[in-house]
Amino acid sequence: MKKSLLFVFLFIFAFAILLNFSACESQKAKKNEINSSASLNLKQDEMRLKSVDCGADKSAQNAECNEHSSINANANSNINLNSNSNTNSNANSSTNSQKMPNLELNSSQNSAQKPIIKVFATVPPLTALLEILYPQGMIGLNYKPYPEDIEFLPENVANLPVLGVRDRINYEAIVALKPDIIIFDKPVDKALSEPYERVGIKVLEGDFDFALLENNIRLYGENLGVKERADRLLRFHHKTQSLLAELRKKVQKKPKIYFALGIDGLQSECVKADEINDLATLIGAENVVKCEQITTSKNILPLNYEQIIALNPEAIFVREIALYKELTSAPNEQWQRVQAIKDKKIYYAPSSPSNWLTRPPTVMRIVGYPWAFSKLHPELLSGDETRAIAKEFFAEFLRPISDEDYERLEGK
Repeated sequence: MKKSLLFVFLFIFAFAILLNFSACESQKAKKNEINSSASLNLKQDEMRLKSVDCGADKSAQNAECNEHSSINANANSNINLNSNSNTNSNANSSTNSQKMPNLELNSSQNSAQKPIIKVFATVPPLTALLEILYPQGMIGLNYKPYPEDIEFLPENVANLPVLGVRDRINYEAIVALKPDIIIFDKPVDKALSEPYERVGIKVLEGDFDFALLENNIRLYGENLGVKERADRLLRFHHKTQSLLAELRKKVQKKPKIYFALGIDGLQSECVKADEINDLATLIGAENVVKCEQITTSKNILPLNYEQIIALNPEAIFVREIALYKELTSAPNEQWQRVQAIKDKKIYYAPSSPSNWLTRPPTVMRIVGYPWAFSKLHPELLSGDETRAIAKEFFAEFLRPISDEDYERLEGK
């Protein structure tokens, strides 16, 4: 009898142990499943974050980045809940913070990213201003960039398609790219603008001349959503223009200058008798080429060597780098008779990423005017001062440049 009771007791005890073991294994499996699921979710979130650039560009730190940040916070919380101690929890938290990208956003980055406004400008001066104020929305260029310009252009701009200039723009190609805005120079021909308006593209009119640059800056700021950047550009423009206005009052003698355009330098800009703010005057000089001297209705004039020798400029600003190198190293016999060549006062007018001085007139004249003034009046404005102005402008609106970059811009 005693043996029977002992056997029953042992059987019940073994059965109880078996039940407890089974329950423990079930709980352990469920716990592992939770850990596995949380770990898998975290790994998937890490992979998704790699496809979202939350740190390279401030504008890219948008609502999607905030969403991923929230997901990761929840995943880390789930993992810590399954830790066995506060020490393990802190260790896991530290390890995870090292592996995950830094998604902390400053106050200016918390708002959702604005949609990109797609835009095309039909003439180089208006396109050059887009490169400064709103390159991210550009859909095309007026012409293929020169190789020496590419490194100074905003990222990816040089790779945009060439869509033409003014009345030679490619309508089909432009419409296919679905721009929101197209910008013509005033006065716009309705025959050119109306086809775009009919397909829902907004038409803006900008000013071609540099003297009206402020109007264009404000136009872009208001219509492209970059008012703050436009205001900064306006302040920079006002600063350099005010500086030159004060310096021009101190000029004792205006040197006679010649703008050598074309591959041979036998084209130039002329000045009309009633012009008071022509290019030469603004940089403290006098243009030797008068529009009235040559019978033509154009401001860009063809000349010959005899005319240039007779005009005998004291300084020459050259548009083409090949001609500049020729005039500074081995000028031909005709050029050697010109005073500027004799005195070695030949200057290459920088043209990257667009013209600093000559035509077409672009926003880069903001730095081009002080640069040219310093060449003619170094006693009033030094080369070091204009270098500083240019470097500040590039750092603010394009990309930082070194002293070597600056010398390369000058054709050295």
